[in-house]
Amino acid sequence: MDFTRYDQTIQELYRRQKSYLQMADPKVISVIRKLLKHARDLRDEELTGYAYHSLSFAEYFITGRYDAFLKYARLAAEHLFRCEDRSELMHVYYLVGIDAHNKGLHDIAYHLFLTARNIAEETGQTTSAAILDEDIGHILLLIGDYKEARVYLKNSLRIVRRNPSHPHYYNNVTSCFMNDAEACLRLGLIREAQKDYEKTGQFMEKHPNAFQPDARINFALLGVKIAVVDQDGALVRTRFETLLEQIGQIPQIGIYINDLRQLTDLLIRAGEVSLAGRLVKALEKKPIADDAAEPQRLLLEAKL
Repeated sequence: MDFTRYDQTIQELYRRQKSYLQMADPKVISVIRKLLKHARDLRDEELTGYAYHSLSFAEYFITGRYDAFLKYARLAAEHLFRCEDRSELMHVYYLVGIDAHNKGLHDIAYHLFLTARNIAEETGQTTSAAILDEDIGHILLLIGDYKEARVYLKNSLRIVRRNPSHPHYYNNVTSCFMNDAEACLRLGLIREAQKDYEKTGQFMEKHPNAFQPDARINFALLGVKIAVVDQDGALVRTRFETLLEQIGQIPQIGIYINDLRQLTDLLIRAGEVSLAGRLVKALEKKPIADDAAEPQRLLLEAKL
């Protein structure tokens, strides 16, 4: 949304909202409510819809009040549907899609992300549409449509790489490479998966300050998995040591627990029982969840 067309009061509320969101500060709710009051006074449907979407976003990612999240998402959609410019509506579909994805409702998430992507494309938001292609590709990967997932991931990568100034550029590029590698593994294309892995590593080395531990652990996990599938014992052990090092640098392993359990099973099936035992011991030393870190982690995952 273009806030420069509004007065200084609204522009200042918008700046404060962004600042509080970055800090995952619950004070953002009162700021957004003030913004909503101004929007209602102006009878501005787009600004009202934006404010309701912002409330829904904050309730979901910061306060965790699920009923409020649903209520405000519905109100946001109602107002934005009335606008001639539907570009802001994309964000509402995306937000509800995140919720469906987090609940494991992948078919629903797929349709919500696809709707958001179509709105982005229709309203000329080319990069946002491409970023949503990565989300759609990831969902297709989860539901087992590996070939179609690769189509979306490659399209996302091709377009997003033209716009390195986008705030999600670095994570989107690595996510496309790593998800494509996962799809290749499921399709038995081990050499293709290895190429994606190498491209990811080169990209991360080129931009060392652009990545949080999340991306590095996911990269290390992928490397071990590819080596196991390729039955390269020496490479499995080398990459396994890197993974343990990465695990040692994080305070908790809640968001990785399922992937790490799957890797443990994979190592056992491959006969790497001692490595599986070391991984289990490393995980036992870490708490599964850190509630204080959860809001910030969720905000970092939110895109668009």
